[in-house]
Amino acid sequence: KRFINFLFLILLYKVVKKVKKRMKRNIFVSVFASTFLLFLIFFISGASAHCIGATQNFTCGDTVNESCVMNETLDCSEKAGFIIGADNIVIDGNGEMIRGNDVSGNNGIDIDSHTNVTIINLRVSDFSIGIYIKGNSSNNTIMENEVISNSWNGLYLVDNSENNLIFKNHVFGNWDGILVEGEDTERNNITN
Repeated sequence: KRFINFLFLILLYKVVKKVKKRMKRNIFVSVFASTFLLFLIFFISGASAHCIGATQNFTCGDTVNESCVMNETLDCSEKAGFIIGADNIVIDGNGEMIRGNDVSGNNGIDIDSHTNVTIINLRVSDFSIGIYIKGNSSNNTIMENEVISNSWNGLYLVDNSENNLIFKNHVFGNWDGILVEGEDTERNNITN
């Protein structure tokens, strides 16, 4: 896809260059053509999907250590989705999807020992576990997500994960929808 985009950009550059040569006297057309070319370069060559943060962009398999907003569906067929690496962050899915390929062990969102993480408006599909909350993770908010077609669990809370708020999520087509497991995994609020 990137190669095709690259060829398109070369072709577009040549066309704009010819137009500029013919219209040398008309500076407005020349400026407009150059601006249009830069616009296309920015949106076509940078068309890869990311979760865009303040200082960096995140993609499949990355450890997310700051809040970010998705810009396009991520195809994570070879890797896990996102591994949460910090407290007090928000992943805003912006209605986009992270999609795996049901490879055993790859999870969509992995929250391990973190607090005050919010996952909102994200579609998570085709992983082993859609959203995995474990290891004393607490006070996290999972809301308004669509967690579908994961081979094991849609949402899985385990290992002392407490006081998490899970609401307004659509969880369907998974082996188990929402599974809360473990003696000390308690005081979680799960509502429709």
